[in-house]
Amino acid sequence: MSVSSIKPRPRLRSLSCPRCGKKAVLQRILYGLPSEEFDHDRYISGGCVVSDDSPEIACVKCGWAGFRDPMTGEVVDVEETELWEK
Repeated sequence: MSVSSIKPRPRLRSLSCPRCGKKAVLQRILYGLPSEEFDHDRYISGGCVVSDDSPEIACVKCGWAGFRDPMTGEVVDVEETELWEK
């Protein structure tokens, strides 16, 4: 496979939420204590405690949280990520 045939991952804002189906509502979750300059319009604060199974994206409309497939960039529910670890 040549480098020119690799497709970039779709932008997060172009994907639909798997629960409510709305577009442009998924945002990255950032963990840690947010500073005063934290951009609440672009990111979701995930709090100070993070673990291996903490979600990395969430829907600002319905509250769904999950992951992006590391290879395709597709939105994945938390339960489906167990397949990556086998």
